[in-house]
Amino acid sequence: MALVVLLGWFLGLAGLALHLYTVLVAYEGFGFLSAFLAFLFPVLAQIYYSYKTIAVTSLFLNFYTFWVGLYLLGWLAWIMSAIIAGRRHG
Repeated sequence: MALVVLLGWFLGLAGLALHLYTVLVAYEGFGFLSAFLAFLFPVLAQIYYSYKTIAVTSLFLNFYTFWVGLYLLGWLAWIMSAIIAGRRHG
């Protein structure tokens, strides 16, 4: 169970870092208003800028989409570990 909690904390910090990087990508590419909207709507911004970076670079797996995908895999791992831990202790 401690592993689930530790992974949850790690994902929270990684999510904050990814969110701040998304705001930076929005600011550098599209200006202050885009960065402000990305700050207000983090999940939508990550989806949108994943699409935009794929369109700009013509690569599905680029620096930004790699980290977004790795973050999603981390959440899937967390969900699976929480289900397994819940079955053991439930």
